[in-house]
Amino acid sequence: MSTIRKKREKWCVEIRRSFHKHLSKSFITKQDAQRLARDTCTNYWINTNHRDAFALPYNEVRYWVYFSPGKRNQGLLDRFHNARDSLNLAGGVLAELLNRDLSKFKPLGVAPWTKCRDEMSQLADRPVNDFIKEMFTQGVHPFDRDMVTTIELFDYLKIEKRLKVTREREVAKALELIGAVKKAGCPVESVGKAVTIWVQHNQKDYQNHTAAELGKKYVPFYNDSKIR
Repeated sequence: MSTIRKKREKWCVEIRRSFHKHLSKSFITKQDAQRLARDTCTNYWINTNHRDAFALPYNEVRYWVYFSPGKRNQGLLDRFHNARDSLNLAGGVLAELLNRDLSKFKPLGVAPWTKCRDEMSQLADRPVNDFIKEMFTQGVHPFDRDMVTTIELFDYLKIEKRLKVTREREVAKALELIGAVKKAGCPVESVGKAVTIWVQHNQKDYQNHTAAELGKKYVPFYNDSKIR
């Protein structure tokens, strides 16, 4: 896990260093026969499917972060690619930008704060997120199972893997990041009367089950301090 963490941190540092080198300057220099200086208004737009993709420091003022609640819209994507290939999409985007009111925009100000930026900083600073993502990708037990409960996984990670995790909701957040789907209030024998089950694989097979039905199907993997 420490190797995974170090590689991730090294990658993030290199990416930030590359961006910050340009974000921190108000001009670009060119080493050639003579030294030239040119004004620049370079900005970077970064798209990602992962909320913990970029390890931003807390109180970072050079990045504006937003998590869209929108779902994939194939019709919109089809229209976009059609416009990109067949119509003057770039011209349309330029016209829209030129028509935008920038009277209150402060180009030399700091990036506006968003709770999304704080969330990205927090998520990227959680070793449990990296560990669960790697184990899930590699299909390592118990992330090869169709279902797990957060209460079992919480104890398993603390006791067996010796991860620094203090709250069950940290485990739940990490499961959410790998795409697992939760079902709360499931009665599972020898685990609890109303535990939360997370479906990691074959989600369509369980999507119509009630909490009681899912609880009956679930087979505990870590109760009574025993791995199963």
